[in-house]
Amino acid sequence: MIIYLLCGLVSCILSQGNYQILSSSSDFNNIFKIENQFQNKSYTLFNASFPADINIFSGYIDYNMLFKKQLDFDLIFGYKSIDYGTLKDGQTNNQFKAHESALEINLVKEKILEDTNLEATFGYLKSTIETYKSEALYFNLKWILPVRPNNLVVFKLENFGSVRKHYTSSKIKLPKTISLSYTLSNTLPFNISIEYENRLDMNDKTLYGTVMLDVIENLKLYISSDSNRKELFYGDYIQELFAGLRFGLDYSNELNNFGIGLQNLGPAGNATFLSFSKNIK
Repeated sequence: MIIYLLCGLVSCILSQGNYQILSSSSDFNNIFKIENQFQNKSYTLFNASFPADINIFSGYIDYNMLFKKQLDFDLIFGYKSIDYGTLKDGQTNNQFKAHESALEINLVKEKILEDTNLEATFGYLKSTIETYKSEALYFNLKWILPVRPNNLVVFKLENFGSVRKHYTSSKIKLPKTISLSYTLSNTLPFNISIEYENRLDMNDKTLYGTVMLDVIENLKLYISSDSNRKELFYGDYIQELFAGLRFGLDYSNELNNFGIGLQNLGPAGNATFLSFSKNIK
């Protein structure tokens, strides 16, 4: 019963389901469904704060850039976690903790076929809900294909793998996801990214849209929404205009990158995002 209580609480806030660490955005670019997460960055740090004291943290280190190694592919090590804070059983009023974390190895190979890039991720997940524990191994694959100058088609398979240890005899599936996106650049005063995502374990299909605008030199503005935002409507017309919308500012120079974002979660409140990346020369 505790497991279902947790899934219901988190789903209400994050609009997702089981194994949140795999289906929640854990970097600034993924919040807005844009690419080039690891490009020219020695390391990246990210934090997201949600209502009910839910916090996400992630960190990635590019082995090649940080240690000046010359490999045929980029090797990135990653860690991400969700802390759900203190939760309460609605029937017994017992309080308990919940936490999820994942370790990842990312292999990025550029120009496999002309300008085509391929990224593979191998990960280990550990989830704890009170005294219940679960572990899983998963695999992600991303194929990035330029179709016109500065335009990208991206195909992704995410969270494919197996649960090695279940919480209980109840079998909870990994959030397997297939997505396809297209980014249109340099034809309008702003860039547009569209992504279609199919969450296989829940048969949930979502369409994302993001507009990217250069405000001044080195400063970008992001505005993003998705087809699930109507689930956050609760009767207030003005509030409904902003429900589910994500806003972000991204500043970049030769060495550093700073990102800050905000998402309106309707009656649940707001989520905030902070990101910092550095290129060590």
